Amino acid sequence: MKKTMFVGAAHGVFALAKADGLVWTVVSSGNVFVNFGPDPVAGAGWGHLILAGQARDFSVTTVGEKIAVKDA
Repeated sequence: MKKTMFVGAAHGVFALAKADGLVWTVVSSGNVFVNFGPDPVAGAGWGHLILAGQARDFSVTTVGEKIAVKDA
């Protein structure tokens, strides 16, 4: 299953309702930090840096997992 979310702001938190076989795929037009968990915080030292134009996949590990995205 693929769920696509388009983010118009430089930051946000988004959630998925289940974990079975789902993957977060993140592609950004600018550099961003992402982090995952029940109450994630993204930023320098908190999560993963994704450079502009990179596509990165992350497995969903728990039900209700959220992703935080912040401009780098």
